[in-house]
Amino acid sequence: MTVSRIGAATSAILALVACRPTPNMPAEGGGTGGGGETSRETTSSGFATGSGEESSTTEVAECSEVFEGVAELSGVTDTSAFENVQRIEGSLRIRGWAGDSLEGLFPCLEEVTSGSLLVADTANLASLRGLEALRVVEGGVAFYRNAKLTSLEGLEGLEETGSMTVASNPVLADIDLPALRQLGHLDLGLCAFDSKTAQSGTNGLVSLGGFLSLESLGGVGVSGQADLVALPLLYRLVEKDAALGTLSIQHNPSLPVEEVDGLREFVDEPGFQSCNNLGESEENRCSCNPSG
Repeated sequence: MTVSRIGAATSAILALVACRPTPNMPAEGGGTGGGGETSRETTSSGFATGSGEESSTTEVAECSEVFEGVAELSGVTDTSAFENVQRIEGSLRIRGWAGDSLEGLFPCLEEVTSGSLLVADTANLASLRGLEALRVVEGGVAFYRNAKLTSLEGLEGLEETGSMTVASNPVLADIDLPALRQLGHLDLGLCAFDSKTAQSGTNGLVSLGGFLSLESLGGVGVSGQADLVALPLLYRLVEKDAALGTLSIQHNPSLPVEEVDGLREFVDEPGFQSCNNLGESEENRCSCNPSG
């Protein structure tokens, strides 16, 4: 009888233990956040979020995140950090990136609002493949000093941006954005006679063409483009009676003056500047384009 009572008591104790709530278990590779501390949940995109609830791994719906501020991709950036970001409320800076591709880094990115897109000082980037989802950059896009960038392939879907600046990309021969409808200002190059920097900002561009969806262009500055010989984009715009604002074309040693003068009648005289292009009289003087 004694043995039976002991066995029954033991069974009751085990039953009570089995019914007790299981304590929080730490996620693999992390703690529980016990002791009253607020836990931090790391999402699949690499962003950390504070929470007072028990720790868990949070799966974020793909293409649903909003990043606020300046998103910077550089040589030490966690390349998974932006994989679920659909909108950046700020700017995107790809600067000093050592990789040769952006593919897989921004698969969801559709909008950059209130800021700009900058791609600068890359050593190996040949195109912008990886940004195919991008549709809107409210502020503007700029491309500076990218040693191997040959085209803007990857931005074919970009429909809206405020301005575009392209300078010092020595092998960039194609800047076409085929879906872009309106552009406030386009600047190619830097002020060629800047004695302080001794830079012309030349690109590898031979002909300024493409942009087949473009309906209006507020202003254009073309300076110091060593190989540029033709401006078919501008002629196409004026032929379709599209709006063309100010025009400053200067210090382009291969661009015939006839190619420039053919546009003079389509721009109000105060907004037209031309000097030091191929065959142009030295008497023509113009100041550096303030938007360049």
